[in-house]
Amino acid sequence: MLREAGILTEDGLRYCDGSEALYRAVLTEFLGSAEEKKQKLRQYYSAGDWENYSILVHSLKSTFRTIGAQALSETAAALEKAGRESDTDTLSRLHEPMLRQYCRLTETLETWLRSENQAPDAEDILEFMPE
Repeated sequence: MLREAGILTEDGLRYCDGSEALYRAVLTEFLGSAEEKKQKLRQYYSAGDWENYSILVHSLKSTFRTIGAQALSETAAALEKAGRESDTDTLSRLHEPMLRQYCRLTETLETWLRSENQAPDAEDILEFMPE
């Protein structure tokens, strides 16, 4: 499911020193701030506030890379550069597709984390032995 959404989990795990628990925490934190960041992206883009837009996509570029979303990270890098240069042609060409991808990514992560959280941990499973 995550690979279909463009997440290379092996890359994300590498950034988290191989810790699945840390990786899940990073993904959860990523989701916790996603709606606010999407709203700010739209706001800065609409206002033509390229300075704040560039700062935000710079942050997203790093976060996307950390969770293993390489394609989104590369698009965010292009948007960061375009914002710093006030390259409105590139911004208008890449902003909406990146935002749509970001939305799909967060939807997939929400579904995946919900399904992962519903699965019982090994510690929670009780085994009953016949007497």
